[in-house]
Parts: sequence; structure tokens; C-alpha cells
Amino acid sequence: MMALNGVREQIDDVDERILELLAERRGLVREVATLKDRTSGALRSPKREREVLDRLVGAGRRRALDGRLVTRVFQEILADSLDLQERLARDAARNGSDGDSAAQPIRAAFQGIAGAYSHLAARRFFGDGPEVTCEGLPEFGDVIAAVERGDATHGVLPVENSSAGSVHAAYDLLLDTRLAVVGEIVLPVEHCAVPAVRPYRSR
Repeated sequence: MMALNGVREQIDDVDERILELLAERRGLVREVATLKDRTSGALRSPKREREVLDRLVGAGRRRALDGRLVTRVFQEILADSLDLQERLARDAARNGSDGDSAAQPIRAAFQGIAGAYSHLAARRFFGDGPEVTCEGLPEFGDVIAAVERGDATHGVLPVENSSAGSVHAAYDLLLDTRLAVVGEIVLPVEHCAVPAVRPYRSR
């Protein structure tokens, strides 16, 4: 029994080291988020994530670790990293570039109407605080123009669609404006077809 307790204590020590390393990794992610903000780099890089997972799965197998276990663990770690970067980007956008800790009013323009996916993305990115207002506009170009005129502090545009691919109209507008990308958000899109029904009448 004493031997078992000793092994359990060693496991506890390993768990503590894992937590310390996770905290250290999060600190490095914060540095990455700061550097991306300065260079307007995209928050998410699917290619980079795939390369990281492939490398870690290979390294895990050399240590006799199951590839599925390594994939599950590091998918959670990478998801946490993305959530942290999105949260930091939201805070930076809300507080303004001068670093003022006081919340600044956010006027976010998006294409579509209330309840559209771009509206949901804006609400998720900036939050639902009283300092946040969202305005739907007819076209992508109207969103860019509103920010350029100062009628909106931020614009929200879709750039990727998992079923249709890149949204080229949005990319074209971003190439022709001097506005900077300050963050990104990945929003799950789920469609549901509702069948039309009518009362049944017996004959």
C-alpha cells in the first residue's frame, strides 16, 4: 500500500508539472497574440494547427503514446489558445489602440439583418454589453464604407465558408481599403430545414 501511495504522489507531481507547463504555454500565446495584433496577422492558421498536430502525434508515438490521445489533448489545448487570442483581440478592440482600460463604445457594422450570422458573429466577438451596438447594412461595401467614414468603429465581414470556400467579394474589398484586420472569430453555422405542413383532411 505504501508503494501504491508513493506512485500516486509521483502522478500528482507530474500533474502539477503539466499544469505549470500549460500556464507557461498560455503566457507564450499571449505574446503571440500581441505580435499578431501589431502585424495584423490572422488569429487562426489551420495549416499551422495541422502541422503542429502531425508533429506532436509523431513525437507521441515515439514515446509509445496513442495518436488519438495526443490529438484529443492538443486539440483542446489549441482550442483554448484560439479562445484566449479571440478574447484578447476583443478586449483590444473594445478598449481602443491607446490601451485605455475604460471600455470604449463599439459601433459594429455588418452585412445583413438582425439575427444574420454576421450579426451573431459581431455579438459573440464584441459581447452584449451596453457599450456595444450593431447595425446591419445591405452590402459588404456598405460595411467598409461605414467604418471608413467613421459611422462605425468596426466592420464584420465573412471571409471563409466551410461549404462554399472563400468569400471573394469580402477579400476584394479588404484589398482595396486601408482598414486593418483586428481579429477573427470562427462561428459554427447550422441550418435546419422545417417541413411545411397542412391540416389533414380525411376523404
